[in-house]
Amino acid sequence: MNTAAVNTTVALTHKTTLRVPDVAGLDITCTRGSLWLTLDGDLRDIILTAGSNDDRFHTTEHRVAIVYALKDSQVKVSAANERAVYAQCAKVNERCAADGRRTMLPLVAA
Repeated sequence: MNTAAVNTTVALTHKTTLRVPDVAGLDITCTRGSLWLTLDGDLRDIILTAGSNDDRFHTTEHRVAIVYALKDSQVKVSAANERAVYAQCAKVNERCAADGRRTMLPLVAA
């Protein structure tokens, strides 16, 4: 099994949302701007700000996540291995394609 990290990046304009169907095992990192992240059934508000100590989120819980751009931002979704990528990151890519957005870069090994 390939254990190389795999990443995909999405640019989000201000007030744009991205739905991640299952965030278990994914690293969600704000690489530009500021993002608000909420998990289905979780009362926390998670703010990710690029360049700060709070720029990354990770969980092992199988939950839907909504990522909201507080300003023009960029989010990187990565997984530790190829299996996780095709189970998780590919869903993000499909969602962007279904929404008609061309903001997704191809999945690439880091």
